[in-house]
Amino acid sequence: PPHPGGPPRRQNPRRARAMPRVDRGGYFADLAAKSWAARPGLWDRVQFVLQMLTMVFTFVIPEKILQRFSASTEDAKNSGLKEVLPGIYQATYWDGRNNFIVLKGSNGKLLLFNCPPLQEHTKSQVEKLGEVEVILVPSVAHESFAGYWKERFPDATVICPQADQKEINEAVTVDVTIEDSAELLKNYRITNSFPIDGWCRFSDYFYEMKLEGKRKALITSCGISNAPKEISSPRFWVLGFLGLRIVRQFALLFTKDQKGACSFMKRMSTIPDVDAVIFMHGDNIIGEGANKKLAGVSCTHSIFSF
Repeated sequence: PPHPGGPPRRQNPRRARAMPRVDRGGYFADLAAKSWAARPGLWDRVQFVLQMLTMVFTFVIPEKILQRFSASTEDAKNSGLKEVLPGIYQATYWDGRNNFIVLKGSNGKLLLFNCPPLQEHTKSQVEKLGEVEVILVPSVAHESFAGYWKERFPDATVICPQADQKEINEAVTVDVTIEDSAELLKNYRITNSFPIDGWCRFSDYFYEMKLEGKRKALITSCGISNAPKEISSPRFWVLGFLGLRIVRQFALLFTKDQKGACSFMKRMSTIPDVDAVIFMHGDNIIGEGANKKLAGVSCTHSIFSF
């Protein structure tokens, strides 16, 4: 299919679907430059350089090598969709730490949240659940595959944060902003949204969602992870990805106010009647008072934080 917004990058012919159609190198380099300028201290800048080198040598270069053999995280098969709570489905993609979320509305239609690579088995599972009505692009950091899903479901309404609409429009045409979608989102039991752009360099939200009775769920933004501390994942240890935390690389590059980020998490932990925290990265927390654990979320870019 055509690639609005520019030609796709050269692809491995064995890959199930093409990868991101828009080169975000310049956009994220600008955010990195802002982070560099905001940390004038010598030790902060030393840590910044060390972490950037660590990311290049433990993640970027290995991925480039593995791509040659169709063995990188970008070539991995999406997991099957599973119902984690009534009307809430999830599948993992890439490295198993990115979550695709599907919400079933009161009208039986579907909202796709954080779309994964478009693979036929995932598409078939979605179609069995119902008609796709909404594609929610949570942020500019998670718009890579929305355009492919829109091509397959052309009648779906694409929504995204207003602040990043211009950038996201380069990857997929946005129909309406999240800020103007309150009535549409109510069909999916989303009753409130909490912006993170007070402490993050791009726009994203936490979403409050009704469950049965008075119970609620929270769907988290990008940047926060609840990944098991597995010895088998050394590079994620190095990148500060594991555990319940704001990912160290996210804290380094995209967090403009670390204290503000921690304060935000504590505020999320005080929302009453929350029985589930649904993550874009890592494992969900299910159970009474699930969000209380968010009060202990750390936000640090220190290379000594594991």
